[in-house]
Amino acid sequence: MFSVALFRSPKSKVFVLQSTMRCLRSITEIQQTARAYLSKDNYNILDEELEKNFNLNINTVTTAGGVPKKEYHIKIVEPVINISLSEIKKNYTIKKSSNDLEKFNLSLDKMDISKYNLLKRLKKV
Repeated sequence: MFSVALFRSPKSKVFVLQSTMRCLRSITEIQQTARAYLSKDNYNILDEELEKNFNLNINTVTTAGGVPKKEYHIKIVEPVINISLSEIKKNYTIKKSSNDLEKFNLSLDKMDISKYNLLKRLKKV
């Protein structure tokens, strides 16, 4: 394994140390480059565990090759959730029934419409 990405908070601090140290093991006779991508919390945990177990810190390990390492900031994007929807079609029809019209009587002829009369008309300019 040449790289590891840890972005979630682990249940154990030792897990962060073990996961990153697996990348630093000697795999072949040729020197290989290992990469560890860590969240800020895991970065702090690793720094504490390296100090506690090996009397090192992350700066000592990253600058050991002579070439300064680049620091990258990444943003985790949650995956898009696709929901499949089924199309539901409903047809409605309206039937005219003469029997229903006789049931409704609004009594408009008995209604007082004097309050709705036009009191004043404005001239158009």
